[in-house]
Amino acid sequence: MKKNVQLEKLKKVAHYTCSKGIMVRLFFMYGFPTETEEDVNYTLEFMKQFKSVVSPYFFALKYYRDTEMYEQAQDQGFNISTLDNSAKGLYTEFEFCETPLLSKEFMKKVHYRWLSEIILNKERFTNALKIQKKFHTDEEIIAYYSSFFGKDFDSIESILKLCKTTDNDSTPNEIIGQKLTGNTIDRPELKN
Repeated sequence: MKKNVQLEKLKKVAHYTCSKGIMVRLFFMYGFPTETEEDVNYTLEFMKQFKSVVSPYFFALKYYRDTEMYEQAQDQGFNISTLDNSAKGLYTEFEFCETPLLSKEFMKKVHYRWLSEIILNKERFTNALKIQKKFHTDEEIIAYYSSFFGKDFDSIESILKLCKTTDNDSTPNEIIGQKLTGNTIDRPELKN
C-alpha cells in the first residue's frame, strides 16, 4: 500500500501515547493480493501487544475497480467477481474476503481471533475503558460498544462478561466469534 510504516516506530508512538492517557485507535488491514496466512497471523500477533489501545481495528481489504490494488489483484489471479463482491460488504465482514492465498474459512477464523484475542482481551479492554472514561460517559461507552458489536448492552459489566480473562482462556475463539456475530450481516440477539 506504500504506507512506509516503520513497525518499531509505530510501537513506540502507540505505547507512549497510550501511557499519556490519550485515546488511540489503530487500523490494520488484511487480504492483500500476495498476503499469506503467515502474514495475517503475524499481524494478529503484532496487534496483541497494544494493551491500552481503545480501538485496534482489523479490516478486510476492499478492491475497487480502476485502482492500483484492483489491478495487482487481477495480476495475482483473483477472480473478478470475488474482487467486485469485496467492495459490497462492510470492512469488518469476512464473507467477501477470499483471496487466491486465503480461504473464506481462514478469513472467518481470523475475524473470530481478532474479536476474541484482541478486542475482547480483558486486560486491553479494561485499560481502554480507563482511558475512555476520561472522555466519555458510561452511556456513551455502552452506545459505542453496542454499535460496534451490533448488540444492545445495558451496562459496561455486560460487555466485560464477554471478555477473555487471559490469552489462555479455554473458550474457543470460534465460540466467542459466533456468539457475537453469528452471521456478520444479520446479527442475532445475544444474551448477556
